[in-house]
Amino acid sequence: MNHQIDTKISTLLNWDEVRNSVYPVLASPVMEKSGQLQELVNTDFLDMKVIYTIWLRKDGLEAGYIRISQALFEHYKISIEELHSQALKNMNKDGYCLRDMKAILEELKGMKEGEPQPSAEESEIEAGKMFVLTNKDRMYGAAGILNRTILREQCHGKSFYILPSSVHETIFIPFVEEIDQTELDHMVSEINRAQVIPEECLTSHSYFYDGQADEIRISA
Repeated sequence: MNHQIDTKISTLLNWDEVRNSVYPVLASPVMEKSGQLQELVNTDFLDMKVIYTIWLRKDGLEAGYIRISQALFEHYKISIEELHSQALKNMNKDGYCLRDMKAILEELKGMKEGEPQPSAEESEIEAGKMFVLTNKDRMYGAAGILNRTILREQCHGKSFYILPSSVHETIFIPFVEEIDQTELDHMVSEINRAQVIPEECLTSHSYFYDGQADEIRISA
């Protein structure tokens, strides 16, 4: 996502002007506990909440956005279904990809700086590896799990356990029967405790993406 829209009030109040800049965000439980969600339009996704934002600017590390309030949503005179559908549609141009975590860590260390890092090919998805799903700007990319088109394209029909590492990305682990569910939930809790600030945490347990049924559910 690399775009700008006129931030005049009249523009923000015009659904046709902003619709292509609306994106979903998975909300941290901190927002619900603090009462922030009461004023924001939101929907349910499993045991999480989805809010909607208008991106005014998103370019590298610089970003600006407005969360869509209940009042603003009512002004648009659209249905929640249209809002959600448009937000998911916009994600398809946001550069989501499933990448090998090892490659990402090497990139962060400067070992592969400047080299392209494409999505994992089907042949590269194998047991024992960990992958990260996020958008090209790595901002609020955990919302990628809302979009079935993205999941189908990136997962190649394979099943994965999903660890919600933060509001910015999720960790995908290829499904194998030997994986202990308790261990996965413990990993999520450890990530939350040691690596993520409370405002960016999601849930404390894992999820499962069934590649054949093309659906996500809470791991059991």
